[in-house]
Amino acid sequence: MANIYYKSAQTVQANPEQAGFTGYASTWTRTPDYAGDVVVKGAFSKTLADWEAKGRAIPLLWLHDDGNPNAYIGVAKCTEDDHGLKVEAVLDTDNPTAKQVHKLLKGGQVSEMSFAYRVIDSATVEVENGVKANELRELDLLEVSVVPHGCNPDTSIDDVKAVQNTPLFTNEEVAKLKALINQAPSGEATNKPSEGAGRIKHGEIMARIANQVKEYLTLPD
Repeated sequence: MANIYYKSAQTVQANPEQAGFTGYASTWTRTPDYAGDVVVKGAFSKTLADWEAKGRAIPLLWLHDDGNPNAYIGVAKCTEDDHGLKVEAVLDTDNPTAKQVHKLLKGGQVSEMSFAYRVIDSATVEVENGVKANELRELDLLEVSVVPHGCNPDTSIDDVKAVQNTPLFTNEEVAKLKALINQAPSGEATNKPSEGAGRIKHGEIMARIANQVKEYLTLPD
C-alpha cells in the first residue's frame, strides 16, 4: 500500500454569503517546502478528474484527523489554476468543530491549509541555486485540511465566508407560538404547594406551555 503524506500551504478568505472559505492547499512555487518537495502544475489533474467521475465531494477536515467523525468539517471543490491548487470550501455549520474552525479563520488565528495524498509519480530535480528537490508530478488527493501550521508556508486561506444568521422561526411561526402561550391556563405564580383544584403553580403552567410547544413543533406542515 502506498504511503500517505501530508503537505500544507497558506491562504484563507471569507465569503459573506455562506460559511466557508477559499484558499490554496498547494502552490507551484519552485522553492522546496520543509519536506524538500516542489509540486508541479498538473500533478492533481488526474485525481481531480477521478473525484469528479465518482460524483463525490472532496472531504474537508480539521488537522487531517480522519479517524474522528467530528473532524469532517465540510467539503471542498478543488481546481488547478496558475497559482496552485485552489480550494473553495463549504463548512458544515451543524458541526460544532466546523463552527469553531470558522471562528478561528475569521479571527486570523488559523490561516493555513494542508492536503493528504499518495505519490504516483515523482523525481529528483535541481531547482534554483543548484538546490535539489523532490518534484511531485502526479498525486492521488485524499482530502484537504485546515491546519495551524503547514509544511508549505506558501499555502493560504484567503477569503473566509460568514455564517448566515437564519432565524429559528418565521414570523408566522412566532405568532403561532405566542398564541399557544396565550392559551396556557391561567393561575397564580407561587412557589407554595397548590391549595385546591383552582390553584395552579407557576411551574405547572410553564410545563403545560412547554408541552404545547413540543406538540406544535412535531405537527406536520
